Amino acid sequence: MSGVEPIVECDRHGSARDVFTACRHMKAESMKHRLGRRQSFLKICTWIVLTGSTVAQASNTEPLVQILAPANLALTLSNVCLGQDASFAGKTTGKAGPIEVYAQYVKMRVSENLDGERLNIVLRRAAGIARQEALIQVRQHKGGSPTEEAQRLRHWCATSAASTIRSFITLMDERRADFEKALTKAKE
Repeated sequence: MSGVEPIVECDRHGSARDVFTACRHMKAESMKHRLGRRQSFLKICTWIVLTGSTVAQASNTEPLVQILAPANLALTLSNVCLGQDASFAGKTTGKAGPIEVYAQYVKMRVSENLDGERLNIVLRRAAGIARQEALIQVRQHKGGSPTEEAQRLRHWCATSAASTIRSFITLMDERRADFEKALTKAKE
């Protein structure tokens, strides 16, 4: 994975000042690699420096981020699609109710017993991942007249976005025990 190598390198330094140095060094090294790899690295370094966190904290929270991000993505996609079709929420409900209920449950469970700094890292990182993925998906439907764009977005909501949300809900309904095990392991 492209993001892992820079984290390991940056982890050898302990402070934000050293992270700047490591990021500059790794940025120079990454010029030899694909644009996507470089952008991933720069995002990681920027996030580390802006949040003031150490890489140890970042890697320690990553399993929790990976658990929360899909819930945030499903919620974000639902919010986008509700703007296109007010009846969308009724099309993506599960045993516990709409996606908001599921996302809130995951957020509550992930947040339990985390100190303020660690919680802040997890919430921000998961929200950023979800927002970025949602933007990528929505931007694929941009262009043309406003009517055509809205039509493409509604179609995407009815198919791809709804499927993503339903998959998350189904996973939570049918494999709750697996979710709880993964969460327990991530918090160790």
